[in-house]
Amino acid sequence: MFPIDFMPLLVGFTNKNLQKLRYANTTVGEM
Repeated sequence: MFPIDFMPLLVGFTNKNLQKLRYANTTVGEM
């Protein structure tokens, strides 16, 4: 489906978004 070279970029992008979501969740939870 995706070119092999593109997969690490896609994974990195997804990981960044997950970290942002986690950070937002922890921030809201602490408030």
